[in-house]
Amino acid sequence: MLCFCLITLFSNAVLAQTPPDNTEETTAPETSSLLDNLKSAGTGAKYEVKSQSANNAIPNTIGQIVAIVLSFVGSIFLILTVFSGFQWMTAGGNEDKVKQARTRLINSIMGLVITVAAYFITYLISTTLLS
Repeated sequence: MLCFCLITLFSNAVLAQTPPDNTEETTAPETSSLLDNLKSAGTGAKYEVKSQSANNAIPNTIGQIVAIVLSFVGSIFLILTVFSGFQWMTAGGNEDKVKQARTRLINSIMGLVITVAAYFITYLISTTLLS
């Protein structure tokens, strides 16, 4: 069980990493011409093509940090849920173990709800203030 939890935790940490920024300064010449072609195709199709600039660096970084924290919270919730369910199913009629597992499960659900509600409230306030 511990091995499964560690593998899940470390695999989520690896998958939560963000790819490097694809700006024109750091790309190869072949990629740069490809990006130019994609931008011209998007502009020709009447899509609003936004280029990455230094003005978006701080909000993008904050967004990436929030995404990493939320994925970490989700991983912890999943681990606690699986562990509590396993403890509940293997309690063997022991009321103390069932009560402990049920309490842990309820607390993990409450923590997830609080985290998602905090994210939603922050998102709602920031979009209201910025528009």
